[in-house]
Formats: sequence, C-alpha cells, structure tokens
Amino acid sequence: FLQKSQGKLWMHTSGGALLLPADGVAWEMVAQTDAGTTIQLLAASPSLLYATVNGVMSCSEDGQAWTAVNLDDDENLFPFTNHAATYYTQSNGTARVILTGSCGETTATWYREEDEDEPWLLISRTGDNDYNLPWSSLKEGSLVDYCSKIIAIGKSASTYYSTDNGVTWKEYTELTLGSGQQAADGEHIAA
Repeated sequence: FLQKSQGKLWMHTSGGALLLPADGVAWEMVAQTDAGTTIQLLAASPSLLYATVNGVMSCSEDGQAWTAVNLDDDENLFPFTNHAATYYTQSNGTARVILTGSCGETTATWYREEDEDEPWLLISRTGDNDYNLPWSSLKEGSLVDYCSKIIAIGKSASTYYSTDNGVTWKEYTELTLGSGQQAADGEHIAA
C-alpha cells in the first residue's frame, strides 16, 4: 500500500513494516509491527500519515509517533480494508483527505480537514441515493484528485467522478484513450 506525504513515498507492507525509499531503489524501515503494535497505513495528506495503530485511527508526521484521531460516526462504517484515499488542498489552504471503500455491502466515504483537531466525518447516505459510488464494482479501485474532481477508477469498465467532495458520484459516459491504448486486461474504459 503506497501513499505520498511530505514529498515522500511511504509504503506499508503486508508484513507490517512502514518504509521510505532511501534512493528510489532501496527502502529504509521507519516502523515495524511487533508483537505489541499493529500499524495499517490508510491515507496521507501533505503533512500527515493516517493509519490504524492497534485498532485506533491515528495520525503521524514521521511514521513513528502516532496520535489518536476520532471518528464522528459508527466505526463499523469506516472502510479499514478494500479502500483508497486521496487529498487535495482547498482554496483556504487546508488539506482535505477523502477515503472511500467497502463496508460489507455498503460503500462508505469519509473525509478529514486538517485545520484543527477535526475528527474523520462520514459523508451521510440516506435512502437509495442514485449517486453513490459503487466501490465494490470498481475492482481494486484508486482515487485521485484531478482538475477539481475526485476520480475513482479501477480494473472494471467504469470510471466515476465527484465534483462535490465525494458526496455524489457520476459515471463518466465516455473516456478516450490515445491511439493504440487500451485499459488493463483488454477491458474498455468507455461505458
């Protein structure tokens, strides 16, 4: 699992190590999961890493010292697995981190603004919203901030975007790849 923060690329391995590249080829261990500590990297912003540390949502500047961060809603709705995250800088200069993923049969999208001690906030879903992100259908999805949109893309044939900070999502009805290009596994991107 890779995240970019503080101009560095951070990697969390399945064995529990948190790594930084020393020279672009060799990686150095920053933190290691041991018998008493479990770290799972979830997201990053320009200045902070976000992870669960012993099951508690936390943030860190250096990957070694972690501070607990609250969730404003039911922890059972937080996608600790099968998720993706991105961040962008708002017009007021504050970073906003968006994290979305599957919680059972439901897609949950959360965000955190880094202006104070704000908790992670769940973007509320009521009723049968036709504009929810169908995360599980994306197959190994990723999020990226691009051109004032949050784009969700995966190995499936569909790509979605949000222009309102992840509240609603719409499917791109047509994407054009350059001449001779195709999607992974020979799948089409255009819907």
